[in-house]
Amino acid sequence: MHANARLVFVLDPAGRLTLRTEITAGGLTWPVHHYDGNDLSLRAGLARAGWTASRPGTRGLIWVTAPRGSAAGSSPRIRLSSLADLLAVADDVVDLSLSGVFSELMPNERWPMEALARHEQTFASNLPIVVAGHAELRHHLPHGTVLDVHAVRALALHARQPGVPIGELLFQRDSPAQVLQRYIRLAWGAAWDQEAQALLREHARSSPQTRITNVAAWFEPSLEALSIYLYLRRLLGQARVSSIATRCAASASWISTRSRWNRGWRAS
Repeated sequence: MHANARLVFVLDPAGRLTLRTEITAGGLTWPVHHYDGNDLSLRAGLARAGWTASRPGTRGLIWVTAPRGSAAGSSPRIRLSSLADLLAVADDVVDLSLSGVFSELMPNERWPMEALARHEQTFASNLPIVVAGHAELRHHLPHGTVLDVHAVRALALHARQPGVPIGELLFQRDSPAQVLQRYIRLAWGAAWDQEAQALLREHARSSPQTRITNVAAWFEPSLEALSIYLYLRRLLGQARVSSIATRCAASASWISTRSRWNRGWRAS
């Protein structure tokens, strides 16, 4: 911060900073005034510090978080309309929302806000991976293309599994058969957790530009059930068993159910 700055707003809607009563930056001490929607409390604290909009006092930092009582896990919003007089004299505003951080780290990029909010926790926890993945992502997209929900979801999957190249997650111009083959290869090629598996399945089904109606049923079962089905299909095919599809489906369903029952029994 500039040595002559006197008032700085820090917008931190998710409250990740957990600031104390003062911080030191650049060798200067900044008293912290917390604003969570309570105007009276904030202005009382500023008055005690000798701060008014017309007569600035000692330097101060206003740490803005979502209103108290905001639903946990939601995408919090902050409202500053009642602080317009203070914002007008602020020397700087630091936006620490995810979109604000992204605008600093990846300038000139436009993000679909709903998609960004959905993957906020993943992106916030893996910023270096996301920034590097975004640079690689841009190499696979036409110049000037605005990021859509599919590109953001691919970036979220890459953040969960950095070893998977971002280009492999784009499903660009694949035929239905290629979509299915790539999905299976990706699903078995990394240790995805259950949530990431579901996201990968959703991504494979909705990302391709090609209609996948004739292979859509392959995306319905869980990865475990699909693995069992394909294994049995190959095994019975080698044995030249008739009605392979019907036998595989029945066997896979029974084995999958039995497997879940066994895991539950062992856990108990």
